[in-house]
Amino acid sequence: MVGELRVEPVTDDPHRFERLERVFLGAKLAPRGVSGCGVYRGRVTLMLEGVATKEAAAALLGTPLYVLNEEREPRGPGEYYIDDLVGMDVFDEEGRHLGVLAEVWQPGANDVYVVRREGVEAKGRQAKEELLIPAVRDVVLKIDLDGRRMTVRLLPGLGEG
Repeated sequence: MVGELRVEPVTDDPHRFERLERVFLGAKLAPRGVSGCGVYRGRVTLMLEGVATKEAAAALLGTPLYVLNEEREPRGPGEYYIDDLVGMDVFDEEGRHLGVLAEVWQPGANDVYVVRREGVEAKGRQAKEELLIPAVRDVVLKIDLDGRRMTVRLLPGLGEG
């Protein structure tokens, strides 16, 4: 349909787009009303106010869409938004600071937390700059959103430099 935007959803629930009344476009966060939405097999198509032609839709190719924090879907128990986690200090279960969670990768079966390690030593030598932590229950022991702290259990070989 003319003026439709195909959206690459970064959510576990693509149907949440059907409940949106507005989105914000690009770095300038320009607000646009949502006038229609379609979801089919995990693919999302949006119709936005002011985007009525194929050319107008093409001009928005690659433009990120945002929603206000207060309009996000509520998290369930043990669920977190990526931006809740990024910047969090990461510690092992002995209380040693491992670094800061810098990115969350979503390769498939489970997320992977990328921890930046600045000046951290491993067994008397400089450690790798990044530590990759699988986001699974056996490894991620505790997430304290208010304290901005994550506690992890390093599996054998995981924290080696």
